Amino acid sequence: MNTVMSDALMRLESEKDEADRQILWERYKLLSSEVVDYLKIVIQFTIFFYGITGAIMSFVLSRPEAADLKIAFLLPAIMGIGSAGAYLYFAYNQIFGNEEFERLAGKLFVYTNRELKYIEHLNKELPANMPMADRMRHYKEKGVDGEYFFRTSHALQVALVVLGILHLVIGVFSLWLWIRP
Repeated sequence: MNTVMSDALMRLESEKDEADRQILWERYKLLSSEVVDYLKIVIQFTIFFYGITGAIMSFVLSRPEAADLKIAFLLPAIMGIGSAGAYLYFAYNQIFGNEEFERLAGKLFVYTNRELKYIEHLNKELPANMPMADRMRHYKEKGVDGEYFFRTSHALQVALVVLGILHLVIGVFSLWLWIRP
């Protein structure tokens, strides 16, 4: 009777573990798809920003005799400085998204990509819980390329910092063009 009960309890426990694992996978997929969506939004806004800024600057700078047009430099200045602040703020907050990726990968795969590179660098053995081949097979079975999502998360952070600095430079330059006599 005890073996029947223990078998039933083990089955329930394994079903619960699989359900928890499925929830973690769904969270991992959701987080990674959000990162890709944010990257697309950043690219689209940047294209819009450069289009507006380029049009205003080329129009106003081609007519140096019209002093009244200098007020048009305010729009690129405000957009540049505002988007730079937003990009740099979001880049800072992306640290928490990267930590969440690491946490989820640690729960799903027992060790994370950074730990794997560290272990390979030190030529130590991998943890016995899940060999690398099993980890990659699991990725492929679920249709998720974890390395791609992890790299995309860091790419978003780098893009936000670089674009934030560029927008700040453009915003300050536009402000200088508006202020100069």
